[in-house]
Amino acid sequence: MIHQAVARGALADSVRAVEKQYGQASGSLGDGVFLESRVVSLPYCLVVVPKQIWASKSEHPVYQAIANAWSVPKGAVSLHLLLTA
Repeated sequence: MIHQAVARGALADSVRAVEKQYGQASGSLGDGVFLESRVVSLPYCLVVVPKQIWASKSEHPVYQAIANAWSVPKGAVSLHLLLTA
């Protein structure tokens, strides 16, 4: 939805108003979406992704796919396997 609003120019006035309010040069925030998308994705990457990784058992299909795709020397043990054993 946000990208469609940007494409139609619906956010342009709001972004310019924020730039003016905080003394930024006009256009310094671009369309405003790139920075907002990064801010929204940061908590996801810091909280949700690690939680999902640590909550998954070592038999989870994603770990099997990684083991099949990556060349891991025999005897190598990942931190995840040590913590979930």
